[in-house]
Amino acid sequence: MNVLLLEDRGSAGFYVEEWLKAHGHNVLSAFNPNAAQSHWRDRETTPVHCIILDLQVPTEGLSEAQIAESEDGLLSGWVWFRDSVLRDEPKMKQRTIIYSDYVPTLRNSSHVDPSEYRGISIIPKRRRSSSARDVISRIQEVARASS
Repeated sequence: MNVLLLEDRGSAGFYVEEWLKAHGHNVLSAFNPNAAQSHWRDRETTPVHCIILDLQVPTEGLSEAQIAESEDGLLSGWVWFRDSVLRDEPKMKQRTIIYSDYVPTLRNSSHVDPSEYRGISIIPKRRRSSSARDVISRIQEVARASS
């Protein structure tokens, strides 16, 4: 399974990435929306089966308007996902995991309608190891559903 991991290199993200690789998944790593968009554009060649999305990543690749909507970068991963992935393939919600410290920012943002993220698995990065295990569990569910 090809997993697009938009993560800015936190320790929990590293743990998830290593687990994915150890279990035979292909990880398409992206550290900012620009790199994520490159992987997303190449999905005809390398399909994206699952996305793990950190909400706060560097804003490289976003327009000034998108940066403003992202609460000055706190929701930059979300803005990329909404404007690129959901626009192209709304059913990707079922195969996406938001894994971030910024879940409260997403839920309280005036720029985000809760219906936009309804149906997406949301796992806050509270206790790193237990929340990473939650992500891994959800990835296993996505993999079973995809096979």
